[in-house]
Amino acid sequence: MKVRFLRQNASLLCASAILLVFVLFAVFPSWFCMYDSKQAFEPWQQPSAQHILGTNDLGYDVWSELVVATKYTLFPSLIAALLATVVGVVVGICAACNNKVVSAVFSWLIDVFLAIPKLPLMVVIAAFLPKSTLSTVMLIALLSWVTTARLIRYNTSDALSAPYVTQLTILGVGKWRIYTKHILPNLFGAILARLIVAICSAILTQSTLGFLGLTDLTQPTWGSMINFAYKRGGFLREAYAWLLSPALAIALVALALSLVGRFAEVRARRVTDCVAMDN
Repeated sequence: MKVRFLRQNASLLCASAILLVFVLFAVFPSWFCMYDSKQAFEPWQQPSAQHILGTNDLGYDVWSELVVATKYTLFPSLIAALLATVVGVVVGICAACNNKVVSAVFSWLIDVFLAIPKLPLMVVIAAFLPKSTLSTVMLIALLSWVTTARLIRYNTSDALSAPYVTQLTILGVGKWRIYTKHILPNLFGAILARLIVAICSAILTQSTLGFLGLTDLTQPTWGSMINFAYKRGGFLREAYAWLLSPALAIALVALALSLVGRFAEVRARRVTDCVAMDN
């Protein structure tokens, strides 16, 4: 039974292990750093036993900087994704409610944001905002909720049209109780799946803004590491580890979150079907 479980969920277990490693990097960076991230050595050293990924143009150990940058990449992305998911859930439920005026207004809002190209708009707005972590988090959160809202609108509309909701309405059950006791349990799995995808999207977006130099460059992130490596001659100096290591970290986390998100989406559909049958 255990062997069968491992075979069926091998990709999920690998993804979970990858995420666990990076979470440990973010929470306990001192466990994995051989040196302080700002401790200077001879610059442009190639990878060696003393410096696993070599040193950068300032002589900082690239591995230590990569580990420390995990915290400044994952935590702001997680907060932005949580905020975006909350906004998306609220807007999606309002867009699917029975009040025609409220539903029309919020549906129009979703359609407008769906028509706007997110990344170019973020780049333009970020160019005028103060380069701080708070600005980056709020910008990502306020422009990343629309996909969640569209999904929640669809799921809420589907749940509201279910026979059991009609029966509850006929029996005089209040709208608040219907939403909190019957609709939200149907949405929980979808919300969780969307949150995981939103975290992945937030990491990619933050890294893109960091690469473009539109985030707080005083705090190391994976995107800003690629930015500095590119601008300061990493290619010319053959400091490929400095260039590729943050890119590989981004790719690994994005892949792991995508696998976990896919698993959560499948489980969400099963839970939704079970809840609908119970009702």
